[in-house]
Amino acid sequence: MGEHPAQHDRVQRPGARDGQDLAHTGALLWTETDLAQVRADGADPDLVEQGYRDLRDNHVTFDQIMDWLQTFRRSDRRSSWRRPPAPAITLLGVPMITDLSYAPADPPGGRGHLLDLHLPSTTSDGPLPVLIWTGGSGWMADNGKDSAGLIAEIFNPMGYAVAGVSIRASSQATFPAQLHDIQAAIRWLRDHAAEHHLDPDRFAIMGDSSGGWTAAMAALTGAADPPSAVRAAVAFYPPTNFLQMDEQMPPGAREFFNDTFGLTACHDDPASPESALLGFPIQTRPDEVRATDPATYASPAAPPIMILHGQDDRFVPHGQSVLLYNALRAAGATATFFSVPGAGHDRREVLDPANHIGHTVHLTAGGTEHITVGAPAPSWEAIGDFLRTALR
Repeated sequence: MGEHPAQHDRVQRPGARDGQDLAHTGALLWTETDLAQVRADGADPDLVEQGYRDLRDNHVTFDQIMDWLQTFRRSDRRSSWRRPPAPAITLLGVPMITDLSYAPADPPGGRGHLLDLHLPSTTSDGPLPVLIWTGGSGWMADNGKDSAGLIAEIFNPMGYAVAGVSIRASSQATFPAQLHDIQAAIRWLRDHAAEHHLDPDRFAIMGDSSGGWTAAMAALTGAADPPSAVRAAVAFYPPTNFLQMDEQMPPGAREFFNDTFGLTACHDDPASPESALLGFPIQTRPDEVRATDPATYASPAAPPIMILHGQDDRFVPHGQSVLLYNALRAAGATATFFSVPGAGHDRREVLDPANHIGHTVHLTAGGTEHITVGAPAPSWEAIGDFLRTALR
């Protein structure tokens, strides 16, 4: 477990609509066929090519790609591509150490072995608690650290060092490489804690979507590998039981998901993000898929976990978090679950007070459960309070 795993056989990812491979993992949703269709619909070829290069080279985030793609598909296709603005990350003078290698590059030229450290600008009397962040991409990109700047703006002032961690994309290595990557990053941070004034005994992890899956997997497998253990986890809308995702999708979501990713069988599709992560169609080898479910590792020894999920999520169905929370409750673990009506696959919607009328909060510890409606509200402040309690 202490060594970075060797590269798994590369998995070719079928592209949308015509079976071609994706031109580049960083493009996420685009194939050359998509580009040809957009050109045929009358968009300016130069602008289309610039947009494609932005996606391919990861100059825009996954959320921006999704926002633009859905806007384009709802709009007149003859309107030109407009380049999304660069991610608005203002570091506010916060010290930042970039591209630290927690393992060798594998494959060469990849970025799924790198992390960034965002450190508070004010001095601390003692070593800093660490919040590890890894952003989601449906396991399609190796740039999970790139969205940590926004998290650092919130948690650096609370006294946390924020470590943005990238793990390998499914096109670069298949599961369990992604779990091994995040474990290797945690071990590296612990081994180098004194060098960066970090407290090796106060580590927490947070992520969204596939990054939320990564956070949950790291938290729940840490008992078997103490050097990679964390003391708390926060998971925004994590996928958990891949085999049940399709039956949990809300009305219309399967069609939306298929249209977005160019699939026909939603999460069960041989080309779905989940199938790509495993390297085979998930319904063909269900026993092996079980190892990807964080709930498999639920135990009384699990660190406290906070789960946040919108009930209107059309990418990762809300029922995925229900399954994880129920497994933690049954195991006697400590967990908090915010179930937010009106919110989709978006942190902003989950944390938006406009959606906090009638939201449900489930709290469990030691097999007991307390449920409230409407309070407390899911917010960065609530997450901060949760982390302070878990790490004190």
